[in-house]
Amino acid sequence: MMGVPLRYNVRSIMVRRVTSTLTVFGIALVIFALSWVLALMDGLDRALVSVVDPAIVIMIRPSALSETTSNISPEVFNQVRFQPEIALDGSGQPLASADAVVNAFLFKPNGERGGVIIRGVGREAFPIHRRIRFTRGRMFRPGSTELIIGKTLIGRFNGLGMGEKIRLARFDWTVVGEFEAGGAAAESEAWGDARQVMQGFLREAYSSFVVRLTSPAEFARFARRVEGDARINLKAWTEEGYYATQASSALAIWTMGFVIATIMGMGAIFGAMNTMYSAVVGRVRKIGTLRALGFSGGAILASFLFEAILLGVAGGAVGALLAGLFFQGQTTSVMNLRSFNEIQFTLQVTPQLLLRAFAVAGVMGIVGGLLPAIRAARLPIVRALREL
Repeated sequence: MMGVPLRYNVRSIMVRRVTSTLTVFGIALVIFALSWVLALMDGLDRALVSVVDPAIVIMIRPSALSETTSNISPEVFNQVRFQPEIALDGSGQPLASADAVVNAFLFKPNGERGGVIIRGVGREAFPIHRRIRFTRGRMFRPGSTELIIGKTLIGRFNGLGMGEKIRLARFDWTVVGEFEAGGAAAESEAWGDARQVMQGFLREAYSSFVVRLTSPAEFARFARRVEGDARINLKAWTEEGYYATQASSALAIWTMGFVIATIMGMGAIFGAMNTMYSAVVGRVRKIGTLRALGFSGGAILASFLFEAILLGVAGGAVGALLAGLFFQGQTTSVMNLRSFNEIQFTLQVTPQLLLRAFAVAGVMGIVGGLLPAIRAARLPIVRALREL
C-alpha cells in the first residue's frame, strides 16, 4: 500500500495558515495549563514525599489528620521510646523524639498571611533527622526561646530573618540559625525547644513521637506493637506514608487544574476537528485524484491523521516552550489543608513532564482528526472527482 507523501500534509497545513495557527494555539494553551498542573503536583511530591528517610517513623493519634491536630500524653512517650526496634545513639539512648507541633499564622512582606509550622524538639531530634545541616548561625539553646528556620522560610515572613525577634503566642522568639534538610518538608518549618513551645502555646500534650528504627524492615513489627497496645493507642506511619497523606490534601488543587485543562482540551479538540473537516471539504477533488492514482482509503486515513498529529505536536511544542519560559525555576507555595501551613517548592518542567504533555498533545490531534480522516477515506472516487 502506497503512502501519501508527507510534503502533501505539510503543504496543506501551510495553505490553511489561519485555521492551522488557531488550532495550534488552542492546543498550546491546553498543554501550557496541563504543564502547570503537572509541575505543581510534581513539585509538591518532591517537597513532601520524594525526600524521605525509610527508617523514620512518625506516630500521631489515630483520629488526627496531622501532627498539628494530634495530642499525646507525655506519659505515653516512655512506653514507646524503649521498643526494641528503635535504634540507639552512641551513648545507648533511644533515637526517639517527642515533638510539640503548632501552626502560627504570620504576616508576609506583601501584607498577606500564611501558616508556618513551629516544631518544638529536643537535641535527640537531630540524630534522627540526619539531613539537617546548618547553613548559617547556630543551634538553639535548650530552655530558650530561640528558633532555627528552614531555608524555604528565609525572607518569606516578617520576623523570621536571622537575628530578628518575633512574637509567637506568649513569648518573644529570636531566630539564631538557618538550616537545610536536603529538600525535605522540614525546610518549611521553624524549630525551637519543645518545652518552650508547649509553654508558649499553652499545650500540655505532645503532638507526635518521631523515632528512627534499626532498619526500615522493622516497621511492620514496630507498628503492630504500637498500634495493638491499648495503653499507647497511636497510629504509626513511615515518613513517606505520613507525608503522602499530607500531599493528598492538595488533591483539590490538582482536580481543579485537571478540570480546567480538560475543558480547554475539549475546546481544542473541537477546534482541531473543525480544521480537519475544513481540510477535507477543501480537498475533495484532490482526495479523489489520489484515490484514482492508486492510493487506498487506508493511506488517505493515515495521511489525514498524520496531519492532525502534526498540528497536535506543534501545539505541544509551543505550549511546552511557554511552560518552560514561565514556570521553570519559579518558586511557589500551596496550603496544606490538613495542617494549614504553607509548603514552598520550585516548579520544574522536566523531560518526563514534557513527554507526558507531548503525549496528550498527540492524542488531542488524533481525537480531533479521526472523524474527518474517516470521512476523507470513505469518499467515493467518482463523487470526489466530480466535485467542483
